[in-house]
Amino acid sequence: MSASDVLKRGLKFTAVGQFASYGIRFCSNLILTRLLAPDYFGVMAIAILFVYAATMLCDVGLRSAIIAEARADDRRYRDTVWSVMTLRVLALALIVGSFSFTLKILVSAGWISHDSTYADARLDTALALLVIAAGIHYIESIEILYRERMLDFRTLFKIELIRQVISTAVTLTWALLEPSIFALVAGPIVANACISMGSYIWLAKRAPRFVWSPEDFKFLWSRGRWLWVSAVLTFSMNILDRLTLARYFDATQIGVHSIAVLYSTIVTDLVAKFVQSVVFPLVSRSFREGDTELWRTYYKSLSIVVKVALPSGFLFITFGDKLIELLYDARYHPAGPLLRAFGIVVFLSIYSAAGEIYVALGQAKIKSTVYFLRLFALLTGLIALVPAQGLMGGVWALVGSHVVGGTASLYFNRKLGMFKFRREAEFLRKCMKLAVSIVAWRA
Repeated sequence: MSASDVLKRGLKFTAVGQFASYGIRFCSNLILTRLLAPDYFGVMAIAILFVYAATMLCDVGLRSAIIAEARADDRRYRDTVWSVMTLRVLALALIVGSFSFTLKILVSAGWISHDSTYADARLDTALALLVIAAGIHYIESIEILYRERMLDFRTLFKIELIRQVISTAVTLTWALLEPSIFALVAGPIVANACISMGSYIWLAKRAPRFVWSPEDFKFLWSRGRWLWVSAVLTFSMNILDRLTLARYFDATQIGVHSIAVLYSTIVTDLVAKFVQSVVFPLVSRSFREGDTELWRTYYKSLSIVVKVALPSGFLFITFGDKLIELLYDARYHPAGPLLRAFGIVVFLSIYSAAGEIYVALGQAKIKSTVYFLRLFALLTGLIALVPAQGLMGGVWALVGSHVVGGTASLYFNRKLGMFKFRREAEFLRKCMKLAVSIVAWRA
């Protein structure tokens, strides 16, 4: 199958899967916002960030060790990767526990306000339950990752759709019976447990074996240390703005912010899923096979990303406030201006494909460099803008970091021979044409 055919097939399953997932989440969110107050979503938003941070700290590039590495066809090597993944459960629990303990000390010492989201008594419960959900996810069969390597989009689509349906059904049922923080976590726990058991019954041809191979572990660390740095920088970028905002605002305001984040991530998650699950495995395979014109695959994938991110970004910029007013009651209307600003973040997500290309080419250090520059720009923006502009300042800081990251990506693309001026100029032409059309439409 040619690269174009793989990209089209991958996009079909990724798009259908993501839109089905977000369609379910959208309907669920509309129901849950009528059953639960905004502060529940604020607490969960911060708990998810902490668990996500711990997950990234435990990441040593195990996913890429299966998808991109030639040795992954060896069953013993896959058993070693699975063994390391199961050990991450303990590391995850220890890291999240240390986060919780540190917060209690800071609140008791008065360094964090008792009115902030960090001091909410429900945060510990949410953290503990999310660790259980993530731990169950870690022990799924390694064959799921191997299916990504083999570009088995159909099977992966079924797995994620089943996970989403089970999670949503359990969450809504629990919220109807008992509106509480437990309702927002019960779904992922049950869904991950079902997928974990099913992955061994359905996909695995034999039971996994715990293998501790020092040689393989050294190999994993040698190839994964820069991926670990990238992971740390990634979670820092993804959570720094919300962690900073939680320092200044209560759970209700953070809950409103999370609604704007939800809609922007419908598109950014679709782009990220397509890049990670389709572009990365495809480029990795092409690189292993000695393809000397990978830039063609990059621009083919970029053209698909542009068709998704460009109109979506401009749609949020133009009508984000109207969308929130249409779908939510007055308590959530302050999310409208935030969503309009997040539209720029959606637009700039087109440059996310470059990071996975660097990893596929064995240049994870470049990805880390780009992410470091983005993180520095984000931190600078938060310090300068949040005190003056509040929640909106956090969004503008995020926009600035994406601008810096996109500029850096273009620079490194040129150094790697992945930059073609004619292709970039065509993208800018489409951008300007769409912007003029939307402005005229709005007027």
